[in-house]
Amino acid sequence: MAVQSEEEPFPQPEEMQDGEYELPESRKVFRITRDLFAATTNRDFVGILLGRARLEQISGDRIRNPHGDRKMWKLTAWFYLGLYHDAIGEEQEAKECMKMAMRLCHSSGNADDLLLALPMLHMTVRDWFDDDDFEPILEEQPDMALIEVGLGLQADAKVVESIQKGISKLNIRQIRSALKTLGISMTGTKDEVQKRLFLALIERFNEKD
Repeated sequence: MAVQSEEEPFPQPEEMQDGEYELPESRKVFRITRDLFAATTNRDFVGILLGRARLEQISGDRIRNPHGDRKMWKLTAWFYLGLYHDAIGEEQEAKECMKMAMRLCHSSGNADDLLLALPMLHMTVRDWFDDDDFEPILEEQPDMALIEVGLGLQADAKVVESIQKGISKLNIRQIRSALKTLGISMTGTKDEVQKRLFLALIERFNEKD
């Protein structure tokens, strides 16, 4: 007689600040996306910059291998980046991300997976189909090496690009708010506080990576 295996315990809900409960999210891309939207709602600039950098690192800066996304991490990251940009009013960025997600649909996961239809549905609802040329799929290239960013820190080039771009869009008050969240000095010129925030975010990113 076969012995029935024990079922995995159902994940226990976590209590939030408002007294409500939510189940912990174990799927990496979904968890990062959820935290990114929460950070945006709360105007948590540290969470926003780190969340976008993590999704962009997963998605990559190009589609190198058309058969290398069987678990659909890249597809999911592109799709949710598109939803995020659309939600905050960055339509051009959202359209580009959705197009990248669509190009991955033919080579990702199970053909019956609903996720494969979502980029097309979103593009259709938003009426984003146009005659713009799409960047062609590039030949497979080696992953970007880590680069030195200062203070002995290294980071993936895509992460560096994402964080630098995000910081450049912040005004001085928002930069100082982020530094305050990190418990770092807020004094100095804009260039000084930008660099201080950049290095602190790279360090924080590496801690959780």
